[in-house]
Amino acid sequence: GERLQSNPALGLRAIRLSLAEPKMFQTQLRAILRASKYGKITEPMVAAIEKAIHRKFGFEVEVVVRTQKDWPKILKGNPYTAEAKNDPKFLHVLMLAAQPKTPKLDELETYCQNGEKFTLKGSELYIYYGAGAGKSKLVLGVIEKKLGTSGTARNWLTMQTLAEMLKA
Repeated sequence: GERLQSNPALGLRAIRLSLAEPKMFQTQLRAILRASKYGKITEPMVAAIEKAIHRKFGFEVEVVVRTQKDWPKILKGNPYTAEAKNDPKFLHVLMLAAQPKTPKLDELETYCQNGEKFTLKGSELYIYYGAGAGKSKLVLGVIEKKLGTSGTARNWLTMQTLAEMLKA
C-alpha cells in the first residue's frame, strides 16, 4: 500500500525509509559498513537494496553509496569553507549516483538566487543556499535533470555528524 506522509514532497527515501523499515536494511547495511572500511562496495550489494525497496514499496529508487574512505575526500573537497563555518545548515553536499557526463551547469546557474552558488567536483555537487534551501528554485529535481544523474543531499552539519560516526 501507499505510505502517507506529512510532507509527501519529501518522499520516502534514504534515511526516512531506513527509519520506517529498520529490519529491512539491517543485513545489507552491516555488510556495506564492513565493506566500506576497505572501499569494496559492490554493485550486487547496491542492487540488492534497490530490489528490496522495490519489492517492499513498489517503486524504483537509485541507491547512492559513499564508503568510509570516500568521506574525508568529500569533506576536504568543500570549496565553501567560510560558509561551512558560518552557515553550515545552508551548505549542502549532493552526492551523485554517477559523475555527470554532460552537465548543464550554465542552465543550472539560472536557478540560483539570493546568494546561491554551487561547485561540481567529480560526483559531488557542493551547494550553498544563501537564504536556505526551502526558498530556493535550485531543487533536487532540477539539479538531477540538468546533471543527468540522481543524487542524495545532506547539509554540512549532517556531513560532519556522519564523519564523526564513521570514526567510532
